[in-house]
Amino acid sequence: MQSEFSPKHQQSQQGSRATTKMADELAIDKKSLSDRLAVNDNSAPKEPATFLTLAIELRQKILAHTYELPKLEENRFPDNRNIRGYKDDVKKWHWTLKGVNKQFSQDMDFVASQWMRELMELRTIREKAEEDDWGNLVGYFDATWVREVIWRRGREGKSPWTRVHSYLFELNQFWWTMLDGQKRWRELEGRILAEDQFGERDDCFYLTEEEMEKERQKIQPPWDIRCEVINGNSDSKFWVGHASWNRGPSGIQWDGTGREHAPSTWDQQELTNAADVDIEWLENSLKEYQRSLSSSELSSRTFVFLGDREWKYRGY
Repeated sequence: MQSEFSPKHQQSQQGSRATTKMADELAIDKKSLSDRLAVNDNSAPKEPATFLTLAIELRQKILAHTYELPKLEENRFPDNRNIRGYKDDVKKWHWTLKGVNKQFSQDMDFVASQWMRELMELRTIREKAEEDDWGNLVGYFDATWVREVIWRRGREGKSPWTRVHSYLFELNQFWWTMLDGQKRWRELEGRILAEDQFGERDDCFYLTEEEMEKERQKIQPPWDIRCEVINGNSDSKFWVGHASWNRGPSGIQWDGTGREHAPSTWDQQELTNAADVDIEWLENSLKEYQRSLSSSELSSRTFVFLGDREWKYRGY
């Protein structure tokens, strides 16, 4: 029988105490683990991932695939459709998706701007393809009309050169029929073609070519000194300018056929803004002329220009 003081007995007791301590520690760990598991079991289940919980970049990438941009066919939009139609489609789809959930409204704004940017890149490709043949549109009955169509397929509204020349034509007709053009022409025509009582021309009145040019300038409107009367007929209702006009403050030489306004100049020269500037100048030139008239002269006019293509009829 071993003594309690023997080394073996002491080792046995130490081992027993160590085993008991380990068991106690394991019991504590098990209890702690059980408590944790109990807490997790009682917690609410995790919500499944949704579109709104995705990363912003991923949401935008998904949204970008909800609309398919057109693919150019021989450098033209399919079915010769103009870019305005595609821009309208993008805007409609943009607002449709924004209406689904306001929480990804900013995502849609970003994606729509991306679509618009890609459309503009397609437009640039198309316009570059038209550049080489722009000034030499052979085989067309009316190259002026073809250039206008090309502009409208990629831009908004009438071309700048058409807008300027249309407005110039309108003001020139107003000058001819309602202001002083026709009156001055008839006065000059009467002086040149003065006839005596026998119906023969009176050669006592004669104008040199230089004098004739000065007289003609008196007839022409101040904003278009190169315009002419069709056929030189005093009864003509058409008072037309040349195909080229550059009196406006923009400094642009406006070619009525569009030949000198190749696609590369559209943004480079900011033609749309330049047309706005020159049209405003034309309006102001007519208003200034009317202000220069005396009250008696102004009251004799059948119509008075009010601006923005508005004419006031005096009633006689």
